[in-house]
Amino acid sequence: TASDTWAQRTIVSADGSVTVTNPGGVAGNIDLSTTTIVGLLTTTGAATVGPWALPAGIKRFTITSNKASLNGTGNLLIQLRVGGVFVTSGYSSRSLVGSAGNVSSTAGMIISLGVAAKFFDGAVEFFLHDPATNLWLCKHVGTSDSGGSDTTQGSGSIALAGAVDGVQINSTAGTFDVSSFNCQY
Repeated sequence: TASDTWAQRTIVSADGSVTVTNPGGVAGNIDLSTTTIVGLLTTTGAATVGPWALPAGIKRFTITSNKASLNGTGNLLIQLRVGGVFVTSGYSSRSLVGSAGNVSSTAGMIISLGVAAKFFDGAVEFFLHDPATNLWLCKHVGTSDSGGSDTTQGSGSIALAGAVDGVQINSTAGTFDVSSFNCQY
């Protein structure tokens, strides 16, 4: 506050968008982290992956996928959770694989696979667009075959009745082959 005079302060993240470890610097260096990896989930034979819990006040998160495929002709369907209950309607989402495989859904954010031999290798990003209405926007992009000749892309939106507290991935038909997913915020 003046030469050789100071006031002690604590580093805070008022909106929770940054994780602060040792905010007063008493136990060593202060650590600021903006990305938290929620957890890698690998599954075989299940129709649902997750759920992942998400913290209060979250404004953005990403789900990554490594070779997610199904044993049938279904698609991936991502659903958000509010107040401990998964929202299963009200979405506006669309996905396209190459020049075919154009699908849409109101039951979740859809990612087009449609063929047992296809997979999704990419990222799905969610953004809180309007906190007043809990309007979330989503986009995804990735590849769907080993040759990389088909890209998968799409987007969607949903206005929720409350704050997001979790997310899960479902199959619209069939179960997951050996698939791995990760969620980070």
